Amino acid sequence: MSVQASSQWWRWPLVPIASIGGACLASFLFTLLPFFSFKSGAYQETQWHQIYIMPALPYGVFGYVLAYIAHSVAPKGKLVTSAIMATTFIVVMAFAVMLVYLDPTNERQVKIQVTLELVALVVGSLMGIVQGGDD
Repeated sequence: MSVQASSQWWRWPLVPIASIGGACLASFLFTLLPFFSFKSGAYQETQWHQIYIMPALPYGVFGYVLAYIAHSVAPKGKLVTSAIMATTFIVVMAFAVMLVYLDPTNERQVKIQVTLELVALVVGSLMGIVQGGDD
């Protein structure tokens, strides 16, 4: 059996490991951006984009990298694989947002923030799926 004709079955177990690991690493590195912006004195912690937008951006990066790596690692059915991985995390995040909304002790700011994080995850995942294309 030649290399071209092999099924590359060994890549399937790597799909969730590589995509989740890569997405976590990229999201963590992107989370350091506000830290360095505070240290440079460019922004204040009380500004609205530091409260709402900056915490949501790592979720967008997570969704993008998750879908893109899942698309890149899957041996076949790349579009479906990246869509399934992204949908799984979107459903988990939607459940977490629902729990935040059902908890009466959470303030409105927390509810707005987790909603923006869910939107960022969806948009980032869609961008990762579209960027991967249909191979």
